[in-house]
Amino acid sequence: PPPRALARPNPMPNGRLSALRAAHALLRSPQVREVDEAELEVLVASRTAPMVIDFYATWCGPCVLMAQELTKLGEAMGERVTILKIDVDKNENIASALKIEGLPTLILVPAEQERPAMRLEGLLPAEALADICEKEFFGAGEAAAAAAEE
Repeated sequence: PPPRALARPNPMPNGRLSALRAAHALLRSPQVREVDEAELEVLVASRTAPMVIDFYATWCGPCVLMAQELTKLGEAMGERVTILKIDVDKNENIASALKIEGLPTLILVPAEQERPAMRLEGLLPAEALADICEKEFFGAGEAAAAAAEE
């Protein structure tokens, strides 16, 4: 079998693990879509909008909090950005290939094929993610800098 991208932490009491899974299920929104490895590859290759890809695990507390922030981000950004989630325990090959070790890990993929992706690790508030998306995907930072120079 391929090496695991992540070492599973000490087992949690079943009640807490069930609560985390239930919280994750409740946080799904129309703007945030869960995909598997095969779907992810197709969607990235055929993208027409920028993407935020969340690599998470159901047992990860910060990942549950990040799910809340991604829901807020989806509401703020609407259809301008595609937000995808991929469970690293169910999709070990891609997690290993991308060297996903810390959770949550976000990969921001611009709409333009020639532009590089950006990788972020750890919990970030929706406002910070929206600022990063505006700057990286839509050049809001570049436009503001150009206006300041005039």
